[in-house]
Amino acid sequence: MTSPRQVLEPGERPRALTVMNEILVETPVWDRPYGTGYPLPVADLVDLGVPEQLVQRLVAWNDWCWQDFDPADPSPRRVEPGWEREVGRLARELQAVLPDVDVVVFAGAGTRPFRDEGLPEQDHALDADRPTAVTVMAAPTARDPLFTTPFGRCAAIDPEVLSVTPELVARLRAWNAAFPGPERLDEPWCATGLALARELQDELWDVAVHYFEDDDPRPVRERRR
Repeated sequence: MTSPRQVLEPGERPRALTVMNEILVETPVWDRPYGTGYPLPVADLVDLGVPEQLVQRLVAWNDWCWQDFDPADPSPRRVEPGWEREVGRLARELQAVLPDVDVVVFAGAGTRPFRDEGLPEQDHALDADRPTAVTVMAAPTARDPLFTTPFGRCAAIDPEVLSVTPELVARLRAWNAAFPGPERLDEPWCATGLALARELQDELWDVAVHYFEDDDPRPVRERRR
């Protein structure tokens, strides 16, 4: 599907954006479900304030599953679990830089915006100054790998605001900077992240700490060490 050179009018802010992979599009970010229905070109995303690095990663994520496209078999190629997990990371980063826009991942009807992830079905709304839960998730566009999900509005959060010790803050930032990318599963790096999440949980007794880089949805305090 091709889209106009410019989908959004100058200065226009969309109500919502949907991240969905598709062949022959410039980016996998779509002006839907409320807008034109077209995928946004790179220029529109940059005009909205999306960092160019994040735009490039969105494009690379989409292109990865279509690089061996066969017209006789129009389905996307089989991809590693890391590619499927990466869309959650990209959508959360996109939501964090576009707090006034609902960002969703295409998954059929009823998909919830990431900024309202977990609400209102569960009573875990953000306190004015302190979240009830945070997720440790590597994010190349952020200095700190800490997000106010899975409950509450998705936004990057500075661990210093939560009074995390400076030594642990520094190690979290170093771990984030060493993000190996979604193309391969780096087991030592993932294990280090889980260990850091557990240390963070030890410091934040009143906050449920989750870990994004594996497939266990439980808070780390509920996992065996």
